[in-house]
Amino acid sequence: MEPHEIYEALQSNEELRKAIRDAEVITFDIAFDWFDRASSFYLSGFCKGGDGQDCLRESVQAIKDD
Repeated sequence: MEPHEIYEALQSNEELRKAIRDAEVITFDIAFDWFDRASSFYLSGFCKGGDGQDCLRESVQAIKDD
């Protein structure tokens, strides 16, 4: 499911909400292509920031926002 599909399902599907409420563990599988550009920049040394990891943090934030 895409992030927007999960969001819509959470709004409309009481059974899904109950399953999540009752779950002991919830796992999100993030597609590698969300990190493709950032990982290329990082491996090439073009990722900015004091520690050279800003592009990775930006990708993580984009995933959280979605």
